[in-house]
Amino acid sequence: MNVKVEDSRENEIYPIKFEAKFTKDEEFNIYKLKNLLKENKVNYDEVLFTDSFFVRTLRGRDNNLNEAYKMFTDYLKYREDNNLENINKFQISNLNEIKKYYPHCYHNIDKFGRPIYIEKVGDLNVDNLFKITNAEDMIKYYVQDYEVLFRKTFPICSEVKGDYIGQILMIADLNGVGLSMLSSKVRDFISLKSKVDQTYYPEKIGKIFLINTNFMFRALWAIVKIFIAERTKKKITTLGSSYLNELLEVVDKNNLPKFLGGNCECKEGCINSNIGPWNDDIHKNRNYKKYT
Repeated sequence: MNVKVEDSRENEIYPIKFEAKFTKDEEFNIYKLKNLLKENKVNYDEVLFTDSFFVRTLRGRDNNLNEAYKMFTDYLKYREDNNLENINKFQISNLNEIKKYYPHCYHNIDKFGRPIYIEKVGDLNVDNLFKITNAEDMIKYYVQDYEVLFRKTFPICSEVKGDYIGQILMIADLNGVGLSMLSSKVRDFISLKSKVDQTYYPEKIGKIFLINTNFMFRALWAIVKIFIAERTKKKITTLGSSYLNELLEVVDKNNLPKFLGGNCECKEGCINSNIGPWNDDIHKNRNYKKYT
């Protein structure tokens, strides 16, 4: 007879060992922001929202106290209105099929310990994507993904690195980008994702590589750049087809999928594998309370 053994770790709360590093000025700004929240009787979970979160919010609004205050209070309302405490229960259907029309994934870590996020932009097919899903579910999917990133993936990567990790490396592959990418549907799709990203989850990107850029890139960039903050644009490196050597300065070849010139060939396909320390047996069931 098979007896099911309960994993006692399933509901265990693990402490976050590493916090962001910030300057004395930023430390003072965190103090002022917290004080402003207190003066206005804004209630929030002081265990959940760490100084790492507040410094991220301040940096996301160029250390403008009033704008950071608005951003944080808007996010609190967004959390309440959308029941983000239970967002982990949301399950998007046909994820593998969605990834066929919108290929994207987290795939291992770079040489700095950051999660690597990959999008095959040239293979995006918005028409087919929204035949099998809808904007509402995609927003929930993005939000769930970001919540997992900040509350699980970053803390685990920090433990592996032995230092604070709070940003990703993004690789956007533009191979195959054509005229269809200039449609209003694509623009609306990019706007949908960017609004959630920059309004509620700032400063999550450490570096962006745009690779396999072609003559269509300028036209596409004219659309995309509208939705990208100036501070993020400064993190972008644009490369053509001879991108590999520069990419390998940041990413170990064994951690890079073969379709990008690396050595990795995941059994289920790198796009669908979600390989990384966050999925290792020792980490994958961990539950973190704080928000880094």
